[in-house]
Amino acid sequence: MIEAPPLDRSLGIYYYLYDDLYLGDVVTHIKSPVTFKVYEVSLDGSIASLEDCIYDYPGTKGKYVHLIMCKEGLDTIQAIHVVRRVVNAHVYYAGLKDADSYSCQYLSVKFNRIRSRYYDLGRIKLCITGYGDYVIKRGYLLGNIFYVGLDLRSSNVDLGEVIKVLESIPNRYFLNYYGYQRFGTIRPVTHLVGRALVKREWGEAVKLIAGTPSPLESVEVISAREEFELGNYSKALKLFPKGLVIERRITYSMMKYGDHLKALKSLGSELINLYLGAYQAYLFNKMLSRLIEYFKDVNELRRAYPTLMVPGSNMKLRNDACSQIAEEIIESEGINISDFLIKDLGASAKTYARESAFRPEGFTYIPSPKGLWLSFTLPSGSYASILLRELLRAGLPALKGVKATSH
Repeated sequence: MIEAPPLDRSLGIYYYLYDDLYLGDVVTHIKSPVTFKVYEVSLDGSIASLEDCIYDYPGTKGKYVHLIMCKEGLDTIQAIHVVRRVVNAHVYYAGLKDADSYSCQYLSVKFNRIRSRYYDLGRIKLCITGYGDYVIKRGYLLGNIFYVGLDLRSSNVDLGEVIKVLESIPNRYFLNYYGYQRFGTIRPVTHLVGRALVKREWGEAVKLIAGTPSPLESVEVISAREEFELGNYSKALKLFPKGLVIERRITYSMMKYGDHLKALKSLGSELINLYLGAYQAYLFNKMLSRLIEYFKDVNELRRAYPTLMVPGSNMKLRNDACSQIAEEIIESEGINISDFLIKDLGASAKTYARESAFRPEGFTYIPSPKGLWLSFTLPSGSYASILLRELLRAGLPALKGVKATSH
């Protein structure tokens, strides 16, 4: 095991597993919609693609219209906000996809709200793929298929040596850490917001959402966040781009009511649960890091605990190593399990099971003029960025195009 850099550790990701997988000296990956593509795999094995659009209504119709949304340059929350305005209805989705990708995913909307079979919304394309009496909800996926482009750092790189490393990947398990995008790729603060909510620190949560600028953001957004922290809500609202829906909603509410709790309530339960879920993800990552310290080997850990319980309001602690570690982490955070039940917000983050490790399926590589394309499938909830960090030891800066120091 190799100790991870401070940024990873701040997200509970303490280690790299494999020293012999490191390729960061010879290949690089700059994440973008061109180099990182992801397609959801539905419960029936279908793959989300605009090629599956249907242009004739079938004879029988269900209560819900099932849709495929392909997007680039927007995260799922931003894209769903756009779609909601177009269809004027609540939109249900199976999974979250970040902005720095081209992604196709499944949605559902009440049948009587759809007025067209195909929507071209610029960076969002939306089409009907079927009908049903069930609604597509979070987690209604088998997994995701990924296509990732790697560039060679030099024309002198021995491609054969790179391929030799890649060919060892299908036989390995990786720690099932929650990836960077679960916490925010430019401003990794969603788990900090969740922690503030669990601790009933409403003002801190609001500040983290709409204030707390990152140097990686645009000058306009940094200025908006600074004005928000100064209490100049009207000025901040004018500066926040329309795409920052959450920040604008918080700012408008603070301008109107001047009350932190009311501002948080204006987000609705879906977003509140997203922040709570990010904090649960952070705690899970810390548990997983502590467990790999204990077992030293991912296969030993997986045999002892094929699944782990993500901390939540109804978590049952047992007399074993995992429960002891969970209890120590929760105590170190200064919280209790019952704190995940937040009556003030009408929210509760319950415990659930998550696999401790994953193995990529169908892993293949295709040489390209600049390097290679990787293709693989991961189970629902597992992150390609966790596999890539083992290859690149890069973390967020390299994913955003800033050179990182290798170990």
